[in-house]
Amino acid sequence: MENGRILMDDTPRKIFQESIEKLESIGLSLPPVTNLMYKLKKIGKPVNSGILTVEEAKEEILKIVKKK
Repeated sequence: MENGRILMDDTPRKIFQESIEKLESIGLSLPPVTNLMYKLKKIGKPVNSGILTVEEAKEEILKIVKKK
């Protein structure tokens, strides 16, 4: 919400996957694990940026490691 208006309305996973720049522009931070996955994706790693838990992040990172 901003000034009483709803800016985004979806599941947390969907918002963190598709609206990261918008969240940052209104001063909201990502959860640390989601931020890590977003940064990995930005440098070209094939990960899902909508990760919400450490367990999900572990699985995504293991997929990358196993591909090498």
